[in-house]
Amino acid sequence: MVHKKKVLVTGGAGCIGLEVYNQLLKEGYHPIVYDLIEKIQKVSKFVKLKEFFYGSILDRALLSKAMQNVDYVIHLAAHLGVQRTEEEPLRCLEININGSKNVFETALQSNVKRVIFASSSEVYGEPFDKYVNENSITQGKSVYSVSKLAGEEYLKALCKENKKFTGIVIRFFNTFGPYQTAQFAIPKFINLVKNNASPIINGTGEQIRSYCYVSDSAQGTVNALKKAKYNNNFSIYNIGNPNNSISVLELSRKIINLSKKNIKPKINRDFSQTDRIKEREVFARLCDISKAKSELKFSPKINLISGLKKTYNSQILWEDWPKHNKV
Repeated sequence: MVHKKKVLVTGGAGCIGLEVYNQLLKEGYHPIVYDLIEKIQKVSKFVKLKEFFYGSILDRALLSKAMQNVDYVIHLAAHLGVQRTEEEPLRCLEININGSKNVFETALQSNVKRVIFASSSEVYGEPFDKYVNENSITQGKSVYSVSKLAGEEYLKALCKENKKFTGIVIRFFNTFGPYQTAQFAIPKFINLVKNNASPIINGTGEQIRSYCYVSDSAQGTVNALKKAKYNNNFSIYNIGNPNNSISVLELSRKIINLSKKNIKPKINRDFSQTDRIKEREVFARLCDISKAKSELKFSPKINLISGLKKTYNSQILWEDWPKHNKV
């Protein structure tokens, strides 16, 4: 009997995690979801998980138990969302830095061969280049981006000192899809439109993003597990879809068009009564995925309209994170 490689997916009950789980199954791996009890119980209404652990990444004992005989770890669990991370900066730092440290060190102690860490395009801040690649300058414009950069550097340091341990950083660019919480732009706009309310656009609405449908983001992640190339046992890859670049205002209009409702977006130029401040906003961030295309054979397939339709029609969008979320 062929041994299936076991892959523990922290944050596996989230938007990206569930798709990674499904694609790992298709690729012949043995995926295991690790997430909070309330998240797993909620997704279990829609998805049948073959194996899972209830737990927080702040609990090293539970992590150690979950990593027994595990070959690889894909670490997706994090404290997310503009409003949450800005309102709870200490919590953001605790979970995203200390929690990630727990995952990495427990993986090393458990003889896990490889760890993939989900970072974010937020680490580029307001880019100097129109299209950012893995060598572009990183800068912490928010507490969340600082926490992700710290996680990247910690994993890199562990890999440098432990030659049998490899690490991969995935910098996701604006992933979206079913199961995503309503604090992100696309599910927030969809929820508002479905409730006959106008999407609220902060600033001018001319902010540009590269949106990537979740199945493509997950494919890039799984490809990295199999095909990554290393420098001192460590790699970084941008995963996104530059073909799906669009302004926030135009994005809201496309979602309204899907609804076929007579709604117009509201422009909130001064960022008042919003989840973000103007100083935190990034006005243009587009991804260069040349490295992932070359080394991982990553080729995103879902165009923006198809992805928006899939998400709009899914009927599966979180209203918000569970209360007292400890990750």
